[in-house]
Amino acid sequence: MGGAANRVLETASQEKMDTHTLFSAAFDHFGAVSDTQALLHALAEQSSQGSYNPAQRVAFWRRRTSLAQRALSRVVIDNWERTRIALMATSAPITGLTHSHQHDSRVVVIGGGYAGAAAARALDSNFNVTLVARQQRLVHDAAGVRAGVVAGWETRVAIPLSGLLSRGNLLSGVEATKVDENAKTVTLSNGEQLKYDYLIIAAGTLGPKTVGAAVTPTAADGIDAVFKARQAAIASAKRILVIGGGATSIEQAAEIVAHHGKAKEVVLVTAEGLMEDPFIAFSDSLKAMLHKMLAAQGVTIHLNAGFITLDREADENGFIVGTSTYRLSGDGKLSGEFDLAIPCLGTRKTPPFIAASGWLDKLDGVFIKVDTTLQVEGCPAGTVFAIGDIANLKESKLAYFALQQAKLVARNIEALATGQALEKYRVHTKPTLLLPLGPHHGAGQFNGWLMGDFASTAYKSKSLFVPKMWHLFGAKAELEKIVAANNC
Repeated sequence: MGGAANRVLETASQEKMDTHTLFSAAFDHFGAVSDTQALLHALAEQSSQGSYNPAQRVAFWRRRTSLAQRALSRVVIDNWERTRIALMATSAPITGLTHSHQHDSRVVVIGGGYAGAAAARALDSNFNVTLVARQQRLVHDAAGVRAGVVAGWETRVAIPLSGLLSRGNLLSGVEATKVDENAKTVTLSNGEQLKYDYLIIAAGTLGPKTVGAAVTPTAADGIDAVFKARQAAIASAKRILVIGGGATSIEQAAEIVAHHGKAKEVVLVTAEGLMEDPFIAFSDSLKAMLHKMLAAQGVTIHLNAGFITLDREADENGFIVGTSTYRLSGDGKLSGEFDLAIPCLGTRKTPPFIAASGWLDKLDGVFIKVDTTLQVEGCPAGTVFAIGDIANLKESKLAYFALQQAKLVARNIEALATGQALEKYRVHTKPTLLLPLGPHHGAGQFNGWLMGDFASTAYKSKSLFVPKMWHLFGAKAELEKIVAANNC
């Protein structure tokens, strides 16, 4: 057992694996059960915060109820310093590629979300990078739902991109309007035309009214205003209808009751069940756990209720404010009136520049078709990539996966510049998601393993990855100023 643990840790340290990859390797070696997995994730989170201490080692040790669990726990504890070193090595911000050789090649990145910003930062030290971002800040969607409920959290959602690049150019407040893959040019909304040797499309697909994501304003105060308006609407409402059965709707309902308690009556209505992802089959155990936890928090749940008839469009903040009675398909009617409805339907749209570029044949629905190296199919080889939500990869649309795609594309562009072989992207087919249910509860799956309150809360629910993401995108100092100013 000890030798296997050493091999996992040595490999992780040498290859600079991230936390998820490290513990995935550990599971493969040790065949860990879900409780032990929860232990490992909690240890990883505490390690990154520097809060792991001997007393906690004893507490974790005593929590193990079987010899197998205790044996694995013992391996982790005995090798903790080496594990910690591996984690620290991989939790550093994205600062560049392995090779230090600088190239004259021009890289244009369209989109300032997780994938685009991470790819631009990874390539910044070695290439002439230009990042085209509609907003001056990256909206950290994982914290977006809480920011729309809890006052003060709106300041932690919008990550400034000003410190993202040290050599490259950030063009914010503009959008791509057309791509000519043969002339290798990108035309912008201000009329400027950019030439590229490599193009990365990371423009996303979410509609502008999606709750917790893709807010339209470019200025920081405009982004703050969107979330403050959502906070005010929720604070004023007494009976709230949350529509949808996906991760955002579940998190939305839970955040409201976690913050406002019994002052709000929250009803969650789904057309089908909970967590019916089109790409990944989440386990029935997870769905049952989420249902039980939501009910325990006071959320009324109507599963498989059919579609809701909306009498008007959501406003600019993604909410439907005002008293209404909502009907279900099949002439069913929800009892009573609601004074606020929050549709969390995840409407996806293809950016307009795709059609303007004559790229409709490159689409798979609203997504761009990519090959195994994440190159856009139908474009000249070795020039155009697509990553993040807009790529037609059959996996959940998660920030974690978008970051992995960004890293791979950065390595592949370096490989093209140096005449090396390209890497293939491994699509994540096993259910992976951590779903906060307020700051003190949560559930999820990682590589198929079920995770409950213990791991979910320690790893994500409290922080929502805010410190990690601000650090990752070069804005750690700005977050520290915000925290100090708000005394939080």
